[in-house]
Amino acid sequence: MTLLADRPTSENPAPAEPRQGVIEEARRRERARRLRRRRVALAAGAIAALAAGLLLARGGASAPPAPHHIPPEPAIPATPDLRGAHDSVLVRVSPNLTGAEAGWCFRVVMRAVITGGCAPLPTATTLVLSDGTSWGNGERDDTTVALTAPDVRSVEFSDGARRPASPQPGLPYGMRVAVLRTRHNPSLRTLIRSVAAFDAGGHRMTERRVTGSGLEWRIWNPPSPPSKGACSLSLSGGYRAKTEWGQVAGALRPYPAAIEGRGFLSCIDTEYYVPGRGMRASALLDAHAPARTAPAAIGGLVPIPGLRGYFESDGEYGSEALDARREGKAWLVVTGGGRGAQEARVRLLQHLRLAIHG
Repeated sequence: MTLLADRPTSENPAPAEPRQGVIEEARRRERARRLRRRRVALAAGAIAALAAGLLLARGGASAPPAPHHIPPEPAIPATPDLRGAHDSVLVRVSPNLTGAEAGWCFRVVMRAVITGGCAPLPTATTLVLSDGTSWGNGERDDTTVALTAPDVRSVEFSDGARRPASPQPGLPYGMRVAVLRTRHNPSLRTLIRSVAAFDAGGHRMTERRVTGSGLEWRIWNPPSPPSKGACSLSLSGGYRAKTEWGQVAGALRPYPAAIEGRGFLSCIDTEYYVPGRGMRASALLDAHAPARTAPAAIGGLVPIPGLRGYFESDGEYGSEALDARREGKAWLVVTGGGRGAQEARVRLLQHLRLAIHG
């Protein structure tokens, strides 16, 4: 697991525009041309603004969209309150949003540290979805956490210890968690990992991991146009946003093994940039029957007050801000933008359109 003590932001400053010249005369001519263009642009802008003002005064044009008045995001607690959590460890999962991927991304919340990563979907033989060891500053012990499939009842670790795999509130489809505490040793170079899973009868289970969707993925970056694939995203209603990059599944196929419960397949994800904010949009399909069966509900979503059909993440323990709505047999999801960006995420979500090409 990766220590997430310092959380990076998804926004990068735009590079400064270069100013180059070769000789002084060329510089002078270029400055003169720019000045003329600037005057023309200012004059055109003034005329356009005057015309818009007249139209507004006459009722001939609509005003800019009114804000949604969404409540501010809750503050992230400095120290999580984990009373009632299993062994002071809380695990939460959310769909993997990366285009052509199917699986879960997870957060492991402890008193002094939050870790996370992504894992495949549980199947009859994909038993330990993810495991890892972490240590928070000031803690006496290392903590090893294993996220398991629902049929697992205990996990054996590489130090020989076996711990029960228990259900946790908030984990979907019966997934379980096993926790091992060991005395922290700064000189230890090999971290403890899981080595075996056992069923309710104490029998060792056979594991043959399915590690992902198996789908071809196609990635693109400007100036290349968006790659063609199984899905495409577009913007409607004159909404303008710059596309920075994207990743799309080449084709749609069911998950290559029977899933325990249900799961999501991200058909496409695209990074959009509006002034000051970078946001990521994804389309989630049902992993077992993509484009044929509507995907399940996304855990941890609650309705956005006053916006029917729009949902937001509950923000528990500083989870990534997420807004979503259903479109046909898919979820459209928008994340990112930084704190206080929900208005921008919802605007983007309102103008997103999804096409599924098969």
